[in-house]
Amino acid sequence: MKSMKLYEDMLDMDYPIASPHVPMELEKRAAQFAPFAALTGYEEVIRETNRYTCAPMELDENNKQELDVKLQDILHMAGTKVCVQIEYFVPDEKKVGGAYCKVEGVLKKIDSVNREIVLMDGTRIGLECIIDISTNQTVFI
Repeated sequence: MKSMKLYEDMLDMDYPIASPHVPMELEKRAAQFAPFAALTGYEEVIRETNRYTCAPMELDENNKQELDVKLQDILHMAGTKVCVQIEYFVPDEKKVGGAYCKVEGVLKKIDSVNREIVLMDGTRIGLECIIDISTNQTVFI
C-alpha cells in the first residue's frame, strides 16, 4: 500500500514516446509474433519417412524359367507388333526398396545389348526388373 502511494502521481501521465523513432505499423508489429518453422524441411522429411516402399521380390528358379520361356516366345514374334502386359519393379530414387508397376503397350524390340524391353511409346524396362510378362493378341500396325 505504501508503494502505491509513491507512484500515484505517475498514473495519470501520458506514455512517453521516443521522439527520434517512428512507431512501427501495427501489421509489421504483429508479424514479429507470427508462428515460424523452426526446423525448415522437417515436414518433408516426415512425409518421406512415412512413404511406403517395398523390397524387390526374388524369383525362384521355376519362375525365372517361366519368364525366360515367355520372353523367348515374344522374341520369336519379332516380325509382328505384339501387345504385352509387363509387371516390373521400379527402384525408389530416395529410399531403399521401390514399387511394382504394370504397363501395357506394343512391343517395339527386345534390346539384348542393354538388357531391356522397349515399347512403342518409348518406355524402357530392364529385363532384371520384370517379374511377369504376358501377351494379348497380335496387333497389326
